[in-house]
Amino acid sequence: MNTYPTKLRVALLIATPLIFLSERAMAQDDSEANPSQTEAQAPIDSLMAVLQPTKDSPVRGAVYFHQAEAGVKVTGMVEGLIPNSEHGFHIHQYADTSAPDGSTVGGHFNPQGHDHGLPGQVMRHAGDLGNLKADSEGVARIDKLVANITLTDYNAIIGRSVVVHHRADTGAQPSGEAGSRAAVGVIGVSPPSSKLDQAGDKLEKAAEKIGEKISDAVQELKDKLE
Repeated sequence: MNTYPTKLRVALLIATPLIFLSERAMAQDDSEANPSQTEAQAPIDSLMAVLQPTKDSPVRGAVYFHQAEAGVKVTGMVEGLIPNSEHGFHIHQYADTSAPDGSTVGGHFNPQGHDHGLPGQVMRHAGDLGNLKADSEGVARIDKLVANITLTDYNAIIGRSVVVHHRADTGAQPSGEAGSRAAVGVIGVSPPSSKLDQAGDKLEKAAEKIGEKISDAVQELKDKLE
């Protein structure tokens, strides 16, 4: 029995999605190499702050802010904290981190003039993010949703600063008795994903599509041969 036509059909079925995806990828690469003015001025949906230690402090880290439907998703990691302890975590008013003790960032970001409070209290400073909880190695992982701020609109945090304090925020007036500043960082626009990350994402998506196309083609061939 001559199986050549069947093998040819299988090869064509497999090759067709590969050619299609290659053309799509090339077109996408061209569009990224020559972004339009609209793309260059796309809305900001991600900010970050790189936390640097104040004088004689070992605390450092990075905090990321992503705009979500229900508020701002805050993630990140801070290290160099006292193990198994809590540390005040706030957004402060200014971007000036020049003072060795972090004092030039000003007080808590508080555009409405509310009293200080902890998360869960609706009427609080916009910059009141509560406390970080360090693990046994002095590392705190951040993952919270904050509803009373935005990146660039109402209560915009871009251009403000993030502060981690040496002590816990107790919720007391006027600013939580969290002590001096252990680390500070200016909130600015996050850089785009690296080309390597983008290539990896594209490859993964292309592989999924190719797998689906091949699976469908094989099933179609089986149905016709039965």
